[in-house]
Amino acid sequence: MHIMKPATAPSATNATSVPSALYPDLSCPGDNKNCLHGKLPEPAQSYRLQEISQLKKRLGDERDKRAELYKKYHRGVNALDGVDTALLTVGMGMGVGGVGLLSTIIAAPVVLGLEIVALTCGVL
Repeated sequence: MHIMKPATAPSATNATSVPSALYPDLSCPGDNKNCLHGKLPEPAQSYRLQEISQLKKRLGDERDKRAELYKKYHRGVNALDGVDTALLTVGMGMGVGGVGLLSTIIAAPVVLGLEIVALTCGVL
C-alpha cells in the first residue's frame, strides 16, 4: 500500500525569479524625439482628434435624423392600425348581422349585401 505525499508549492524565491529574456527591453534607442511609445507627434494627434470629432458629429446628426423619421413613421403606423381595427370591427359586425338575418329567410337579399360588405372589409 502506497501513501501519497501532499503536494508542496514552490518556494517564493523560485516563483519570483523570471528570466530577463522573456520580457524584451522596450526603451527607445538613441534620442527620444521619434519615440512613439509615449505620445504621438502633434500633427498626427490633432488629425486623429479632428477625424474623431467629425465622426462624432456625423453620428449625432444621423441619430437625430433617425429619431425624427421614427416619430414620423410611427404616426403613420398608428393611423393604419386604427383603420385596420375599424375595418375588422365593421367586418365582424356585418358578418354576425348577416348570419342573424339569414336565419329569417325573408331578408336574404339584405344578407347578401351585408356579407359582400363584410368580405370587402376583410380583404382591405
